Amino acid sequence: MRSTWHLATNNLAGRPLRTSLLVGAIVAAVTLMVAVASMLDTVDRTHERTLGSMFGLGQLRLVHRYHQRIDHKLVEQVKQWPGVEIASPRFEHHLSLRNLRTFNRVTVQAYGVDPALYGRVRPVKTLQGSMFTQTGEIVLDEQAAEIIKAEIGDTLEVIPFGEPTKLKLVGVLDRPRLGVLQRPLGLLHITQAQSLAGLPGWVDDIEIKLKSGVDPLEVLNQHESELTGMATLQTTAAASAGMSRGLEAARLMFALISALVYIAAGFIIAASLTTAVAERLRELAILRSVGATRLQVAIAQITSGAMLTAGGTIIGIPLGLAVAYSVYNYHRDRLPAGFDPAWTIVGLTLLASTIAGGAAAIYPAILAARVSPVEGLAARAKKPSAKGVVICLMLGLLMTLSPMLVFRLDVDNQIIFWFTALVGVPAVLVGFFLLSVPLVLLVNVVLHRPMGWLLRVPGPLLAQGVTATPYRSGFTAGALMISLALLVNIWMGGRSFMAGWFDQIRIPDVFIHSPTPISAQQLRQVKTLSYVMDTCSVTAFNVPTAGLTFGVKYLAPKQTLFVACDIHSFVSMANLLWVQGTPEEALKQMDEGKAVLVSQEFLAVHRVGLGHELTLQTQQGPQVFRVAGVVASPGIDVATQFYGIGKNYASASIGSIIGTNADAIEYWGIDSANLVLVSIDPKVNDRKAVLAIRKMMPGLLVSSARRIREQVHEAADKLMSIATAVAAMALVIGSLGVGNLILAGIHARRFEFGVLRAIGGRKFMLGRLIIGQTLIIALTGCVLGVVMGMQATSIGRHLYQSLLGVTYDLLIPWDMIGVGTAAVIVAAIGAAIPAVIQIVRAHPRTLLSSD
Repeated sequence: MRSTWHLATNNLAGRPLRTSLLVGAIVAAVTLMVAVASMLDTVDRTHERTLGSMFGLGQLRLVHRYHQRIDHKLVEQVKQWPGVEIASPRFEHHLSLRNLRTFNRVTVQAYGVDPALYGRVRPVKTLQGSMFTQTGEIVLDEQAAEIIKAEIGDTLEVIPFGEPTKLKLVGVLDRPRLGVLQRPLGLLHITQAQSLAGLPGWVDDIEIKLKSGVDPLEVLNQHESELTGMATLQTTAAASAGMSRGLEAARLMFALISALVYIAAGFIIAASLTTAVAERLRELAILRSVGATRLQVAIAQITSGAMLTAGGTIIGIPLGLAVAYSVYNYHRDRLPAGFDPAWTIVGLTLLASTIAGGAAAIYPAILAARVSPVEGLAARAKKPSAKGVVICLMLGLLMTLSPMLVFRLDVDNQIIFWFTALVGVPAVLVGFFLLSVPLVLLVNVVLHRPMGWLLRVPGPLLAQGVTATPYRSGFTAGALMISLALLVNIWMGGRSFMAGWFDQIRIPDVFIHSPTPISAQQLRQVKTLSYVMDTCSVTAFNVPTAGLTFGVKYLAPKQTLFVACDIHSFVSMANLLWVQGTPEEALKQMDEGKAVLVSQEFLAVHRVGLGHELTLQTQQGPQVFRVAGVVASPGIDVATQFYGIGKNYASASIGSIIGTNADAIEYWGIDSANLVLVSIDPKVNDRKAVLAIRKMMPGLLVSSARRIREQVHEAADKLMSIATAVAAMALVIGSLGVGNLILAGIHARRFEFGVLRAIGGRKFMLGRLIIGQTLIIALTGCVLGVVMGMQATSIGRHLYQSLLGVTYDLLIPWDMIGVGTAAVIVAAIGAAIPAVIQIVRAHPRTLLSSD
C-alpha cells in the first residue's frame, strides 16, 4: 500500500497546475450540486410553511358547495357536535383604506374573524404591535402597511358605500409573500367586516378544530347529512388539495433539476479525470517495466482519482453551502422560512462524486493493468477506435430523439409526462454528451483548414490535436455545451411562451371583482362614465367534471371553471377566437339551455369539441351539457387565476367552460355576479379609467389588462435572470474543463512541440495552434448547446400542448444565442491562455527533454 500511495501522490504533485485545475473542475461541479440542492430545499421549506399558514390547524372546514356564503348560525350548530373543540368563522371582503396621516390608499383583502378563536386555529405572528381584540381595530400585512406607509397607532379610514368608518392600526402581520398573485391583507373583527359589507349574518367558511384523538372523516360522515342548503364539509387535506398538488409538482421539478445537475456534474468530473488517459498509460507501462504489478498500478490510479475527487468534494461542499446562503440572503424577504442546508444532498453528493471520479479512474487503471509494457509504451501512437465513435453516434441519436419519438406515439398523456420526466430528459443530456465525440471530429474536418489559414498554422497539424483525443475533446465540448443549452432553453422557452401565447391573448380592458355580489346600482354607476363602452357581469365558480382530469394525474384537480354570464354581451366583449362553430349557431343553442362553449384546452387535451357532450356535477346531480362551440378565451382564464376570483387560488383550474346565467341559476342556484368586464374607449388612458372606477366603487378590486401583463412580464424577467446566473456558473465549470484539456494536450505533445521549434517553428505559432484547437472545441460546444437548448424547448412545448392544451410557436432568441456563443468562446480562450503562455515561454530543449 505504501508504494501505491507514493505512486499516486507523486503523480499529482508532479503536475501542480494540472492537479489544481482538475480539483477546480470538481470543486465547481460539487459547488453547483450542493448550491442548487440547498436552494431547492430552502424554497421547498418556504412552500411547506406557506401551506401550513394558509390552511391552519383545523381538520375540517364548512363551506358552500359552490363558493358562496353560508349562514352564520351554522357556527352554533357546529359547536354542539361531539368532538369539536373550536369552530372559527371567517368573512371575506375587500376594503379600500386611506391612512389619514399620509393620505395613501390601498385596497386590501379583508378577513373578518373572531380574535378569540382565529388565533387558536391559525397562529398569528406580528412583526409589529399585536393582534386586534375588539371592533374598531385592524391589523395589516407588511405589504399593505408599506403601500400606505402606516405605523402602529395610525387611524385608517374605510370608504364604503355610506358613512366613512375609522379603524386603528394595532399590528403588522408576519405573512409569507407569495409573489404577484398575493393581494394585501387585513384582519378585523367579523361583525365589523359583515357590517361594512352590508351582509350581517353571513360567513365564507367555518374552520373546525377537533379534540385530540377525534377522526375527521368520522365527524364528516356523521354530520354531513345534517347540513342544510349548499353547505358541505371538507377535510383540510381536501381544502388544500390544490396547493398540495402544486407542492408535489414543484418537488418533482426540483428532483428533475437535481438529477440533471448530477448527470452533468458526473460527466464533467469524469471528463476532467480522463484528460490524461493516454499519458498515464505510458507512465504506468514504464512502471510495469521496472517491476510494478498489475494490482499496484491499478490501485495507484484509483487512489489518484479518489484523492482528486475527495479534495474537490471537501472544498466544494462548504463552498456550495456558502453560495446557496448568499442567494438566500439576497432573497431573504421572499424566503421567510429560513435557510435549509441540503444535508441529505451533501451525503448524496459525496456518493455521486465518488462514483463519477472512481469510474473515471478505474477505466485507465484497468486498461493499464491489462496491456503489456510494450503496448503501453506505444499507446500514444494508437489511433482512437472508429467503432467507439460510431457507437457514440448511434446511442447519442437514439437517446436524444427518444422523447420526440414518444410524442409521435398514440399513448396516454400521463405516460408521455412520466416518461419525459423520468427517462427522456436525462437521456437527452447523456445523448448530447455522447454526440459530442463524433461532432467534434466533424467540426474538426470542416474547420481545420480555414481555421489554420486564419491563424497561420498548418491545417493538418491543427486537426491532429483533436483527432488524437476525440473523447477528451468531445466531453470538454459537452462541458461547454451545458451553459449555452441552459441559456437557449430559458430565453427561447420564455420568449416563445410570452410572445407566442401570453401576449397574443385578448384580455378585456378593465376587470372589477368583489367577493360579495356586485349590485345593480354599482353597475349603473359604472355605466354613467362617458368612456365606458359596455359592461358584462360574470360569475366564475368551480364545477366537478365526470371522467376528465386536467394536467398530470394525481397532481391536478378534476374540475373546471364555469364562467356564467350574459352570453350575448360576453361574446361581443370577451374577444373570443372561434376554433369550432360559429357565434350565431352557438348563441342559438345556448339560449335554448344546457349548452356551453368549451375552451381550446378541452379540444387539445380531451378531444372534446363541437357536438360533444360534457357531464357536469350540479345541484340536481350529474347533467349533460352540449358543446355549442370551441373558443380560445385565455384572457378570462389569466384574469381569474391572477386575481383568485371565485376562490380558485387554492384550487387552480385549467381551461374553462362558458355558460349562461340562466343555467347557473337553474342547476347551481347561483344568481350573483362577482366579476364585471368593462370595455373602455380606446382613446382613453386605462390608468385614468381604473382610478375613476376605484373612486366610484371603493372596496372593490379594479385593475386593467395592462397591469396583468406588466406583472407577469416582470416575474418572467426575474426568472430568466436567475436562470442566466445558473448558466454562467455552468460556463465556469466548462472553462475549467477546457483548461484541463489544453494542459493535458500540451503535456502529451511537448516533445512534438519541441521538434516543431527545433526545425524552425516560431513559438507564437505554437500558441496559435493551441488557440485553434480550443476554438474547434468551443465551436463544437456552441453547436451542441444551441441544438440541445432548442430541443429542450421543443420538448417543453409538446408537454404544454399535450397536458394543458397551450399552443404557441417557437421563437429563436438570436441575440441571446449570439451573446451566449461569444461568452463560451471567450471563456474557452481565456481558459487556454495559461497553457499558451506556458508553451510560448518554454525553451525548445526543455520541450525535447520532456519525453
